[in-house]
Amino acid sequence: MKKKLVTIIIPVYNVKNYLKQCVLSVINQTYKNLEIILIDDGSTDGSGVICDSFKSLDDRIKVIHKSNTGLGLTRNTGIEIAHGDYICFIDSDDFISNNMVDQLMTCMVNFKADTVIGGYTRVSENGKKLYSKKYVSEEYQTPDVKLKLLPRLIGSSPYKKDSIKMSIWNVMFSMKVISENNIRFVSERQYVSEDIIWDMDYYNHAKKVKILNSDSYFYRARGNSLTRQFNYEDRLLDIKKLYLFEKDKLYDLKIFEISSKRLSREFFINLAGCIDKIVETNNIINSIKIVSKILNDEFIQNIVLSYPYRKASLKASIFLRLIAKKRALLMVILLQIL
Repeated sequence: MKKKLVTIIIPVYNVKNYLKQCVLSVINQTYKNLEIILIDDGSTDGSGVICDSFKSLDDRIKVIHKSNTGLGLTRNTGIEIAHGDYICFIDSDDFISNNMVDQLMTCMVNFKADTVIGGYTRVSENGKKLYSKKYVSEEYQTPDVKLKLLPRLIGSSPYKKDSIKMSIWNVMFSMKVISENNIRFVSERQYVSEDIIWDMDYYNHAKKVKILNSDSYFYRARGNSLTRQFNYEDRLLDIKKLYLFEKDKLYDLKIFEISSKRLSREFFINLAGCIDKIVETNNIINSIKIVSKILNDEFIQNIVLSYPYRKASLKASIFLRLIAKKRALLMVILLQIL
């Protein structure tokens, strides 16, 4: 019996230093029945040329060159031309173990699932292992895919770390589920986390999902120039916009009540990153003024005051208490010390 075709979609944008390792890790998979789609999203560093050179080496590879639209919409370009029974997405600065697809497909077949989720390994910019994250092997079927799994993808409970990373890599998705429900990515330029919005759409329709105890996807931590471009007002608007969008989605899915605290926790994580960047890029006087303005924001206060922060972990509890009490000076001092 012929093995199922798996489409690997790799959006490419200015990653010439990492692209070869990424593509070679896919070409060398032990699972051979692959369709590999490289989509050059308007690269200016020669990445598109590298894509073309790989196409000449392996007839499973298709290359598309297009103007820059960003990660989410570029993935959609791949979906539109995919022929696989299943789809995996790989970021072009990451790489995978040579048996990742085999692991996912074996699990898919053995458990008759329509989706398989694996863990990952975080590596440094030069590829050195930093840590790995494996999930406990579990299985979810309708209606628990929506009622129990999807909330964990939204974020962790206030009382423990039980989330499953909402990123779409090291996941094997069903093309049938995607096609029948016309599931597509939103632009990350519209919402700061296109992956979680995809997850909310996809897992509303998935019927049987298997969690695989693996760490075969290597996620690269890269430095960037965001510090120079950081605008806290824009960032704050972005995380509020995402929160409200997710909130409306969860209401539509009728799981807001069981997911609301998880959504709030993710909002606080995004907010903490924003405040940390403010302190990093401003002097202490300006930091206190900006953080004070944020802590007095009614939108933020309403979320904090409805959250059980007194029962959170010590670090989270301190951070949220400082917000609730509007202690900007103390927060800035602590962030500068830590």
